[in-house]
Amino acid sequence: MGYIKFFFILIFFTIIVIFLSKEDFIKSKFNNNFFSIFYNHERVLKKIRLSGLNFESNKNIISVSQLKIGQKIHLINLDQIKNRIDNLSWIKNTDIIMHSDGLIDIKVREHKPFAIYKNLEEYFLITDKGLQFLEINKSEFEKYFIITGENSLYALSSLKEIILLLNQKNKNYWNFSNLSPKDPVVFNLCSQINIKKAVRIDSRRWNIYFAEGFLIKLPSKNTNLVFRKFMNLNFKDVDYSKISYIDLRIPDRITIKEK
Repeated sequence: MGYIKFFFILIFFTIIVIFLSKEDFIKSKFNNNFFSIFYNHERVLKKIRLSGLNFESNKNIISVSQLKIGQKIHLINLDQIKNRIDNLSWIKNTDIIMHSDGLIDIKVREHKPFAIYKNLEEYFLITDKGLQFLEINKSEFEKYFIITGENSLYALSSLKEIILLLNQKNKNYWNFSNLSPKDPVVFNLCSQINIKKAVRIDSRRWNIYFAEGFLIKLPSKNTNLVFRKFMNLNFKDVDYSKISYIDLRIPDRITIKEK
């Protein structure tokens, strides 16, 4: 029994020695934590800095964030602010950083519009992944082409490559042409052509309508390969304003229907 008492007494004195040797360290930690808590309670929001906005407005971001200059820093919940901003139609993702000097950085990434999706009489801006992120009026965002037709959003991968080919063709045209976009030109595949609408037909293939007044009927298989070959052909001096459609549905054959 005496050995047990001796053992506990030894432990007790060991703890006292350790405590006394670490007294300054313990006091320092306690004071630092105390003043840190006190300091955080005294800090206030002094500035809000926004970046990454192209379509969404600064006013909307500030409004939904519910941040106010002079607000106590320790009362600000960054996760809640992020969730509220991310719920805005244009916003894809938000990063928020709180700085020690009372500055909050809000960095947003917006959805990038690819086209307008028409579903019956409703119109939506969509990404190149087919995400409908904003309902719009028919007359809004007219610079984007319209996508419609059954299951059209599930077939965007083939359409995206066609758009890339057209964009590259237009880019090359203006790089090597002395004409400005306002000059009258004879529309051929060496000139700029602009897609107006892409219609999915029977969930199998695309009809591509152009602002120049004609359409191209694409096949259901090897769509990108066929269109790429077609774009590489030289149709010099062909007046596309007189053409109704170009049919590429039959392999190795081009059918042109005049108006």
